[in-house]
Amino acid sequence: MKRNLFFILFFLIALAPSVSSAAVEVFLDPPFRKVNIGDTFIVNIRIKTEGECVNAIRSEIHFRTEDLKAIDWSSGQSLISLWTEAPKIDHEKGVITFSGGIPGGYCGRVIGDPGLTNILGKIIFSTPPSLSKETLPQFTNVNFTNAEVLLNDGRGTDAEATTKGAQISVVNERSGVVNEWLTEVKSDVIAPELFTVSVYRDPKISDGKFFIAWFTEDKQSGIDRYEVMETNPWKFGFLPSTDKETSWVPAESPYILKDQNLRSKILVKAIDKIGNERIVEFNPKTSIIPGVKDIWTELAGILLLCAIIGAIYYRRFISLKRIDRSVTAEIK
Repeated sequence: MKRNLFFILFFLIALAPSVSSAAVEVFLDPPFRKVNIGDTFIVNIRIKTEGECVNAIRSEIHFRTEDLKAIDWSSGQSLISLWTEAPKIDHEKGVITFSGGIPGGYCGRVIGDPGLTNILGKIIFSTPPSLSKETLPQFTNVNFTNAEVLLNDGRGTDAEATTKGAQISVVNERSGVVNEWLTEVKSDVIAPELFTVSVYRDPKISDGKFFIAWFTEDKQSGIDRYEVMETNPWKFGFLPSTDKETSWVPAESPYILKDQNLRSKILVKAIDKIGNERIVEFNPKTSIIPGVKDIWTELAGILLLCAIIGAIYYRRFISLKRIDRSVTAEIK
């Protein structure tokens, strides 16, 4: 299923044509480094397009669990913004997989750009403290076991992809540890980017149930998780000021709503790796009175309408009584 989504993805995001196929390189950076026992360090996954434009990447990376621990993944500076398979770390097998697309395609670094803008993601590794001088590996390798790249040519042509892994030397040369990841995330004081929440209903996705979808990025440490809260003043509260909010629940986009009547106020929270939060509130458009979203406004409108109708009938009732009295008086 995920593989099919990967190959379908280019139909949704291919915008610019390309004319030929050349070798595209997916590689780990740096290709070699020395780390100490207990260190936490970052390995970047990069892509070199060799003049081609690409729009989808699917990859699998392997490492030895005896020598390294993959403790996290960061997509904060990633070119990929549409994930068909969110980055996943299998700690037992030592396998990292991800799959996603680049809207509009990526054609390589812009000439004169001082930044290395070709990052697909960052793997955060640590060396187990249990390693000793006797069990230290001379070298341990982190390698690609699979890499598929599609060109942004409107047809999703397979690019000729080559890969290069990284070689890690683990040593015991100093006391104390270095944590590159902690240093990087501590500098992140910016919340995830502002985003919008939309409600949909599609029988192919949610069996006809209403669901919400959203997307945002965090260009510093990356998105850690999302949470959703549905609040319903009609069901849980008696006055607008006493709305009872349900608890936050972990969520991913798309998220099937619990309140299929679309009466609840919906809040979506994006949290980055350091804990900065962005909360977006969404009020469904469905309502009893077209164009009115708030249930209390609706009730006030209904009560006002009832009062007007009651006043009209009351006036007619009084008028009829007056007429009846006049007729009775004339008869007498």
